[in-house]
Amino acid sequence: MKRIVILDTWTNNSNLGTKIIVEAVEQRLQEIFPQDFFYRVPALEYLQSGRSKIHQADYVFLAGTNLLSSNMEATSQWCIKPQERFWQNKVILMGLGWGQYQSQEINDYTRSLLNSVLHQQAAHSVRDDYTAQKLSSLGFNVINTGCPTLWWLTPDHCAGIPTQKADQVLLTFTEYNQNPHFDRILFEILSENYSRIYFWAQMYGDYEYAHKIGGSRLVFIEPSLEALDELLSSNQALDYVGNRLSAGIRSLQHQRRSIIVGIDNRAVEMGRNFNLPIIERPTLPTHLKALIHQSWATKIRLDWEGLKNWKQQFEKPASRKAGFISRKRLERTEESSHPQPSAQGMLNRDVLIQNALRELNANNNQEALKLWEQAITTSPDLPGLHYGKAVALARLDRQSDAIASLNHLLSVFPSHPKARQLVTELQPPHSALDLMKAAQMSLESNQIHAAFHELAKAKSFRQPTPGLDYLRAICFINLNQLEGAKEALNEELRYFPNNTEARTLRHRILSQLSSHNSAPIDDPEFQELLRIIRPYTMLSELRLYSLFSLTKTLCLQNIPGNIVECGVAGGGSTALMAAVMKRYSKQPRWLYACDSFEGMPTPTAEDKHNGIPAEATGWGTGTCAAPETSVREICTQLGVINGVKLIKGYFQDTLPKMQNPMGMIALLHIDGDWYESTQTILQNLYDRVVNEGVIQVDDYGYWDGCRQAVHEFETQRQIKLEIKPIDNTGVWFVKPDKFPVNPELEAQIIAEFAQDDPVAYGIESQMSANERFQLYYTLRHLVSKTSNPLRFIEIGSYAGASLFLTWKILKRMDRAMAGFAVEPGGQPQFYEVLKQVQPEVSHWRLFSHQAAGKFPQIWEKDGNQPGFIFVDGDHTYPGVKQDILNYFPLLAPEGIMMFHDYLPVLNDQNRDAIFFHHGNQEPGIRQACQELMENTYGCEILDIPLLYPTDPTQTQAHLPIIPGVYSTIRAYRKPAQ
Repeated sequence: MKRIVILDTWTNNSNLGTKIIVEAVEQRLQEIFPQDFFYRVPALEYLQSGRSKIHQADYVFLAGTNLLSSNMEATSQWCIKPQERFWQNKVILMGLGWGQYQSQEINDYTRSLLNSVLHQQAAHSVRDDYTAQKLSSLGFNVINTGCPTLWWLTPDHCAGIPTQKADQVLLTFTEYNQNPHFDRILFEILSENYSRIYFWAQMYGDYEYAHKIGGSRLVFIEPSLEALDELLSSNQALDYVGNRLSAGIRSLQHQRRSIIVGIDNRAVEMGRNFNLPIIERPTLPTHLKALIHQSWATKIRLDWEGLKNWKQQFEKPASRKAGFISRKRLERTEESSHPQPSAQGMLNRDVLIQNALRELNANNNQEALKLWEQAITTSPDLPGLHYGKAVALARLDRQSDAIASLNHLLSVFPSHPKARQLVTELQPPHSALDLMKAAQMSLESNQIHAAFHELAKAKSFRQPTPGLDYLRAICFINLNQLEGAKEALNEELRYFPNNTEARTLRHRILSQLSSHNSAPIDDPEFQELLRIIRPYTMLSELRLYSLFSLTKTLCLQNIPGNIVECGVAGGGSTALMAAVMKRYSKQPRWLYACDSFEGMPTPTAEDKHNGIPAEATGWGTGTCAAPETSVREICTQLGVINGVKLIKGYFQDTLPKMQNPMGMIALLHIDGDWYESTQTILQNLYDRVVNEGVIQVDDYGYWDGCRQAVHEFETQRQIKLEIKPIDNTGVWFVKPDKFPVNPELEAQIIAEFAQDDPVAYGIESQMSANERFQLYYTLRHLVSKTSNPLRFIEIGSYAGASLFLTWKILKRMDRAMAGFAVEPGGQPQFYEVLKQVQPEVSHWRLFSHQAAGKFPQIWEKDGNQPGFIFVDGDHTYPGVKQDILNYFPLLAPEGIMMFHDYLPVLNDQNRDAIFFHHGNQEPGIRQACQELMENTYGCEILDIPLLYPTDPTQTQAHLPIIPGVYSTIRAYRKPAQ
């Protein structure tokens, strides 16, 4: 009998979600160790009596929750000290996760702590890929099993979850990540679509907060796990929709249709990894209602094989170390160290082997595989069983799995003749050169498709090899596909520009193609650029001209946002768009160029052309490759390299991390070819495309999978794409759905703002549309109306956009005004704005502290103090504090003081974006405002509506998105006395 210790994260914890997790951990461990003795030791308090239990334990498991971080000394709740020696590297993680996304490196304290506490041989169980990457970087063996609460959600279990909406719903909110705006929207949508809303409080603060949101319209159930289970098990007509991840998973365990609102990294990561039914909070207004009424199946995707491996490491009853999955490979053990099976066990094993051989001989390979795996589980001491398993896997076209099984056998018996022969047959030749020789022989025998097959395998190595793409070109020529041959030769010459044979052949093909080309597009500016970029791109002239025209139009129309290209290859289209952007853009923009720069990823079954699998067309894994130097070369040649940011890596790895840093998108060019690539681009970047933004899809007409991904996304989002063809493959469309206008606003003020908005006049603004509207709304509705002219002061006018907007609204209201722009410098545009707003506005070319002492004498006689002061000057804490101390006394009683760039407290999610905005410094507006405007002066914080409540555009659309920030405006009303 073994001693099993569970480090209990529920004791001393007020979060019932942790209780759900700990109970799942204990239940699953009892299935693994059914005859053994369990202790619970609290993890959230420093140990005294629990030390002896740790010392005596055979296994110590830490029950999964958010206990890991890059700085365990500062941010972890796990009560543990580096000097505690009783841990003895015994702790095995079970469903653990990193507390938040953290850009900082894992510090030395954390490295030392984890290396002294965590087991060095065991495979640790974590809840998501992000945590797995963090721990793997420290050298630990990690399996992403998901949280143990998910282990019940098998395909059979999920098949019993309803696909249609129920009549009633269970709702949860969180006390720690409140957002009253979105939570009210969530509540109202549920009120409109369900007959009754139950509420369960996972923590005490949830209850108080829910009362504020829903009040008596909610049916509150007892805040206990027993009450939750009773409701979920007894009420068949119940859905779950809420912010609490653990409550959502509990609902799925009870086979209740669930929609979990993703409000933190746990939900987002687990949703991405395991296909949990997650909806992100900002999309609630536009997507939740449709999702509620759609018919959809719950399909949780866990790594069941990995989970099985994690469990099996504990099944050997020998010493504590036996059974662990090695970091490198299983070490060979002496035969005598294995316990001898009983007579009955040997009989069961022999029956399994006989049945497996019979099924294998009958070519029933799937059934044979199951039997071999059962035999291996029954007798892990017989490595020879892995040979039978490998044969079944190879026949099922699972070569990599078969090779892994054979390598396991050969690690124990290196001389096993049949295993060595089979692994040689299954493994590809050792180099691309071997495959090229085989392809050359096939070409000489006129076996073109066989040659293509060998070259496709060589390309899949993603290793530039001289002559490889030249041979691909020969294959294309034999198939009378001159365009394909041209592009293969371009690929050859990008890596090996001195290959004279390739250059000569390419010249001959270009000559042949020129006689078939249609008349060139009649646009001298485009033709000038095309002549330079043509060797660096595979796109047709029509598709390039479409990108040229779309980029030029969005720049001339001043549509905000960056340009993002997913699929760059040689960089020709990148350079083309960057050149147009440089010539015509009226506002700052970046062009983000995303590519693996190692060639295409492996296509899936969906990726076909006219029914032919992608790998058989000559354009499969590893093709369309070009080095980063190719992109830099053409961008430098056109003088646009400083406006281009290269993002290297496969889309599924880079885009989830870059969707916020990239900012908003005016033009999205999708050139990912494959089904999964197109799907990943749309899922991660579509919601970043601005109103009136455009999307061009390069391979829509050529690759079946690309087209399928576009229309699946269209159906999923319930939108209608007005697709405009470019040529026989490329298409483009304007994003059809827009960020919704705040329904609480009157149509008149929305229309008038659109007419008065400085951006409509071509004036560059460093405020987002939401921020400009809040300024407009404040002057229209919140500034006190008196018979005197409104005096206002603007500290920091920069280019004059906010000054122009203030002047426009007051002119529209026919209100007398006397404005003062305190701006020591200013952009050239500011002086153009001054010409329009004078004489109502005067310019004081002074620093704010120099101007402050001169103002009182202006209103000394009439007592008409400023009713509005806008502060957007020095953003440092001392600078803002001084502006408040100088100007607050000048503000009229009940006047309004407004600040720009008021940002939340720094955390791991927003730090990089805020530093990018403000030159690696945290602005001091929030600190100064809280100290003086709130704590010292007791001002009222004004609640100003947003024009677009779900639009995350920052002060300028090209800047990185700060998570959770939809405006940086903060306004206060001065007390009457």
